[in-house]
Amino acid sequence: MNKGFIYIFLIFCCSTACQKRTEFHHVLLYTWSEVTETHEKEAFLELFENLPSKIEGLENVSIAKVENSVDGHDVVVDMTFQSKTFLKNYQNHPNHQKIEHLADKIIRDYSYFQYALK
Repeated sequence: MNKGFIYIFLIFCCSTACQKRTEFHHVLLYTWSEVTETHEKEAFLELFENLPSKIEGLENVSIAKVENSVDGHDVVVDMTFQSKTFLKNYQNHPNHQKIEHLADKIIRDYSYFQYALK
Protein backbone atom coordinates (compact mmCIF):
# COMPACT_ATOMS: atom_id res chain seq x y z
CA MET A 1 0.00 0.00 0.00
CA ASN A 2 1.17 3.52 -0.74
CA LYS A 3 2.91 5.09 2.27
CA GLY A 4 1.75 8.56 1.21
CA PHE A 5 -1.87 7.43 1.29
CA ILE A 6 -1.44 5.95 4.77
CA TYR A 7 0.25 9.14 5.98
CA ILE A 8 -2.56 11.36 4.62
CA PHE A 9 -5.19 9.02 6.05
CA LEU A 10 -3.58 9.17 9.52
CA ILE A 11 -3.38 12.97 9.40
CA PHE A 12 -7.05 13.13 8.43
CA CYS A 13 -8.09 10.78 11.26
CA CYS A 14 -6.07 12.67 13.85
CA SER A 15 -7.33 16.07 12.75
CA THR A 16 -10.94 14.87 12.75
CA ALA A 17 -10.62 13.30 16.19
CA CYS A 18 -8.99 16.42 17.62
CA GLN A 19 -11.60 18.88 16.34
CA LYS A 20 -13.61 20.49 19.08
CA ARG A 21 -17.31 19.85 18.98
CA THR A 22 -19.82 22.64 19.58
CA GLU A 23 -22.66 21.95 21.97
CA PHE A 24 -25.77 24.08 21.68
CA HIS A 25 -27.91 24.60 24.78
CA HIS A 26 -31.57 25.56 24.81
CA VAL A 27 -32.55 26.50 28.36
CA LEU A 28 -36.19 26.88 29.39
CA LEU A 29 -37.40 28.49 32.61
CA TYR A 30 -40.98 27.68 33.59
CA THR A 31 -43.41 29.05 36.15
CA TRP A 32 -46.24 26.68 36.99
CA SER A 33 -49.82 27.84 36.95
CA GLU A 34 -51.28 28.16 40.46
CA VAL A 35 -53.73 25.32 39.75
CA THR A 36 -51.18 22.87 38.31
CA GLU A 37 -51.18 19.65 40.29
CA THR A 38 -48.10 17.57 41.15
CA HIS A 39 -49.00 14.73 38.78
CA GLU A 40 -49.33 17.24 35.89
CA LYS A 41 -45.90 18.69 36.66
CA GLU A 42 -44.36 15.21 36.78
CA ALA A 43 -45.98 14.18 33.48
CA PHE A 44 -44.82 17.38 31.79
CA LEU A 45 -41.21 16.98 32.94
CA GLU A 46 -41.23 13.29 32.03
CA LEU A 47 -41.91 14.29 28.42
CA PHE A 48 -38.58 16.15 28.46
CA GLU A 49 -36.72 13.31 30.17
CA ASN A 50 -37.70 10.89 27.40
CA LEU A 51 -36.72 13.16 24.51
CA PRO A 52 -33.04 12.18 24.00
CA SER A 53 -34.07 8.70 22.87
CA LYS A 54 -36.59 10.16 20.43
CA ILE A 55 -34.92 13.26 18.98
CA GLU A 56 -31.86 13.03 16.75
CA GLY A 57 -29.07 15.32 17.92
CA LEU A 58 -30.51 15.87 21.40
CA GLU A 59 -27.80 14.56 23.69
CA ASN A 60 -29.07 15.38 27.15
CA VAL A 61 -31.89 16.97 29.13
CA SER A 62 -31.23 18.25 32.66
CA ILE A 63 -34.09 19.35 34.88
CA ALA A 64 -33.78 21.19 38.18
CA LYS A 65 -36.01 22.99 40.62
CA VAL A 66 -35.21 26.71 40.74
CA GLU A 67 -34.38 27.73 44.30
CA ASN A 68 -34.40 31.50 43.77
CA SER A 69 -35.56 33.49 40.76
CA VAL A 70 -36.12 37.20 40.25
CA ASP A 71 -38.92 36.33 37.83
CA GLY A 72 -40.46 33.62 40.03
CA HIS A 73 -39.58 30.64 37.83
CA ASP A 74 -40.08 27.21 39.36
CA VAL A 75 -38.13 24.81 37.12
CA VAL A 76 -35.29 24.92 34.60
CA VAL A 77 -34.90 22.54 31.66
CA ASP A 78 -31.47 22.54 29.99
CA MET A 79 -31.42 20.73 26.65
CA THR A 80 -28.06 19.95 25.03
CA PHE A 81 -28.05 19.57 21.25
CA GLN A 82 -25.17 18.58 19.00
CA SER A 83 -25.71 21.82 17.07
CA LYS A 84 -28.22 24.60 16.48
CA THR A 85 -29.46 22.71 13.42
CA PHE A 86 -30.68 19.85 15.61
CA LEU A 87 -32.57 22.34 17.80
CA LYS A 88 -34.35 23.65 14.71
CA ASN A 89 -35.30 20.09 13.77
CA TYR A 90 -36.62 19.48 17.28
CA GLN A 91 -38.87 22.53 17.12
CA ASN A 92 -40.85 20.90 14.30
CA HIS A 93 -40.94 17.45 15.91
CA PRO A 94 -44.31 16.01 17.10
CA ASN A 95 -42.93 15.53 20.62
CA HIS A 96 -42.18 19.26 20.83
CA GLN A 97 -45.71 20.03 19.66
CA LYS A 98 -47.04 17.76 22.42
CA ILE A 99 -45.01 19.65 25.04
CA GLU A 100 -46.24 23.00 23.74
CA HIS A 101 -49.86 21.82 23.85
CA LEU A 102 -49.55 20.64 27.45
CA ALA A 103 -47.64 23.78 28.48
CA ASP A 104 -50.56 25.95 27.40
CA LYS A 105 -52.62 24.28 30.14
CA ILE A 106 -50.18 24.18 33.07
CA ILE A 107 -47.55 26.90 32.57
CA ARG A 108 -48.27 30.46 33.71
CA ASP A 109 -45.06 31.98 32.34
CA TYR A 110 -41.81 30.95 30.74
CA SER A 111 -38.56 32.32 29.44
CA TYR A 112 -35.67 30.85 27.52
CA PHE A 113 -32.13 31.52 26.43
CA GLN A 114 -29.61 29.73 24.26
CA TYR A 115 -25.85 29.45 24.27
CA ALA A 116 -23.10 27.46 22.58
CA LEU A 117 -20.05 25.80 24.14
CA LYS A 118 -16.99 25.03 22.09
